Amino acid sequence: MFTQREELLKSHIKSLEEQLAGLRLTEAALKTSEEQYRKIFDYAPVSIREEDVTALEAAFDEIRSRGVRDFRRYFDEHPEFLEQAQQLIKIVRLNDATLSLYGAQTRDELIGSLGKTLVPESLSVFREELADFAEGKETFEGENINQTLDGRRIHILVKIIYLPKPGGRREKVVVCTVDITKEKQALKALEDEILRNQLILQTALNGFFIADMKGHIKEANLAAARITGYELQDLLGMNLRDIDGCIMADVRRGDRKSNRSRFNERFERTCRKKNGELIDIEVSQNFLEINNEKFYFYFFSDISKRNRALAELSEREKQLAEQSQNIEEANVALRVLLKRVEMDKKALEEDVLFNIKDLVFPYLDKLKKTGLNALQASYLNVITTNLKDVISSFPSHLSNQYSELTPSEIQIANLVKQGKSSKEVSEILGLSPRTIETHRRNMRKKLGIRSHGTNLRTYLSSMDNG
Repeated sequence: MFTQREELLKSHIKSLEEQLAGLRLTEAALKTSEEQYRKIFDYAPVSIREEDVTALEAAFDEIRSRGVRDFRRYFDEHPEFLEQAQQLIKIVRLNDATLSLYGAQTRDELIGSLGKTLVPESLSVFREELADFAEGKETFEGENINQTLDGRRIHILVKIIYLPKPGGRREKVVVCTVDITKEKQALKALEDEILRNQLILQTALNGFFIADMKGHIKEANLAAARITGYELQDLLGMNLRDIDGCIMADVRRGDRKSNRSRFNERFERTCRKKNGELIDIEVSQNFLEINNEKFYFYFFSDISKRNRALAELSEREKQLAEQSQNIEEANVALRVLLKRVEMDKKALEEDVLFNIKDLVFPYLDKLKKTGLNALQASYLNVITTNLKDVISSFPSHLSNQYSELTPSEIQIANLVKQGKSSKEVSEILGLSPRTIETHRRNMRKKLGIRSHGTNLRTYLSSMDNG
């Protein structure tokens, strides 16, 4: 009995040893596989990151427990869940390409909440990702918009692989991201250019024709119909010779000479519209070969109004030249007249100054020698000084230079310049000393005297020297 148990025990031990050896081999294989995976993960040229979705799975379990099956409808009714879901998804691992894609310096800048890379434009695609995840799908593919850490918008192509664990619950997902911003920009630029060219051709003020080598019109715009007087649908299929022939004349000449250099030039023609009206047109012609098929391109515009305007302008310029000559002659006569007036003015001033000096000052000097009281003597002194100022033109100079000064202030300034005190000025002008002081303060402001140490009389006297 003991021997049988011993043999049985040995058998179990051997079996366990074999299982342990198998586990070690499996462990080694897994370790090797994990190392290979990590190398592929870390050095992949595209952005790869692992996200922990345990909390998100739990949130969906709770929502399912409430009987929810249509998750897209649930998201519409509870838009706040999209914001909450961003916080439930945690980035736990990422490669160097992910750092480069989002402009991060370290992994710590991206590890954590998904919300760092999402923008409002991302939510519509993020909503579909969540719906597929909730419905138990294994992968998700689509285009989206993310942002880098410095706020720059990028277009991405994303593929998400859900990694279920035994039991069907999902704890992690692998997200592969490719930057397609340049491709999207190039596509948008191409689409914009095509649309812009179409709009330009159809809304241009200039007429446009594409014709084959025989002159048959293959394409035209609304401006071409307006200029020629034909309906747009009538132009298509017509020949350029049927419209006027003036354009085709240059085509035939170019064909005969086999000189395509002619087809990148401008010329003017007088053409006849459908209703028989003659118009002036400016034509730009070009040659193009597409898929071994040759075409002529014509851009043309009605320049009849321009030519009439140029003719009118030329005539107007001629008239203006004649008027300018007449004005110049009048200006010469006016300058002569003004010079004469200036000479007469100067002569009059000289006469006035002479009369004051020779006819007034001698009698004032005699008057000073008579028995005048103090006030009379002061008045006489003021009269003398004022006459001298008239000769020196100080009041006029002061009034011209400082237009804000009132006549009273100019009168007071003249007396102050003569050395009169405020009391003396008040007696001469019959004003109170307080009024004179108010005028003096106002004059200092208007004259720009900011320093209290600057004497008003000294400043006024310096103006004569200046």
